[in-house]
Amino acid sequence: MKNQICTILGGGGFIGRYLVRNLTKKNYRCIISTRKAFQKGYLKTQATPGAIELVDWNPNNFSELKEAIKDSDIVINLIGILYETRKQKFYKIHTNIPEAVAKICSESDVKKFIHVSAIGASENSKSLYQKSKYQGEVKALENFKKRFFN
Repeated sequence: MKNQICTILGGGGFIGRYLVRNLTKKNYRCIISTRKAFQKGYLKTQATPGAIELVDWNPNNFSELKEAIKDSDIVINLIGILYETRKQKFYKIHTNIPEAVAKICSESDVKKFIHVSAIGASENSKSLYQKSKYQGEVKALENFKKRFFN
């Protein structure tokens, strides 16, 4: 039996590092897509050699991400920011990325797509963070619907 492959976006973050450790203990092969793979080397110490692969990904180039997702059984999106900067905006990170990832997953043989959002995500919130997280949920569901409702 081959190990299942799980691609994790945001795998080097707070939740991601614990998720990777638990998945590799259950014999998953983890592909971690991150903006600065050279800074995430500490993740490789959590598992046996070859269980974790770090892939450099520029959020403006989804062809790199398609390659990372192509053979995956499961894709988990943990990407999120707590505040905006000049380069990182809530709607780009929390809404556009989940939409694009869900589309890629639906075009691939991905069996499960898990999108981690936020407690209190709502279109009626006064917070741009919460609104953008809600929109990301909606976009993810719209674009990966065929798998959820089969």
